Amino acid sequence: MYFNDELGQDIGGFDTEFLINFFAKEIGPYFYNWGLSDAHTLFTEKTEEIGCLMQDLEKPGS
Repeated sequence: MYFNDELGQDIGGFDTEFLINFFAKEIGPYFYNWGLSDAHTLFTEKTEEIGCLMQDLEKPGS
């Protein structure tokens, strides 16, 4: 629909599959790495948060 509506091009099933595979190959790694970076950032933040919470649980000692 997009290609037909916006570009006046009608593409068939085979062409569509080829195009999707092309985009997945070319830009897929970028979005994969972006997601991985976001997950790493969140994991680091939560780990630090847990560390702070554990320090709050410490009891004074000698």
